Amino acid sequence: FDGTFSDPDGFHFIKSGTVCFIEGARRPTRRALDEVLGARELACHFENYNLGTKPLALVWRKSATMGIPYPKLKRNKVIKGCWVGEVR
Repeated sequence: FDGTFSDPDGFHFIKSGTVCFIEGARRPTRRALDEVLGARELACHFENYNLGTKPLALVWRKSATMGIPYPKLKRNKVIKGCWVGEVR
């Protein structure tokens, strides 16, 4: 899974033995998958493969009032990896 995933019916193809790969953090996708699989008495036990942290990183934020992007320094920024798990 990569990107926004908002349709739980899209999980219909997942069955026991399916290996799931989720790029980045994607908490909403993992949460939706847990709910749908739980209703079918299944679960995907994910392993987090983070790539660690950067001590200092330049990130871009968008102004809430004007919508203009601006740079910001962030300490200990997590380098997103992926989540991999098998459905059982």
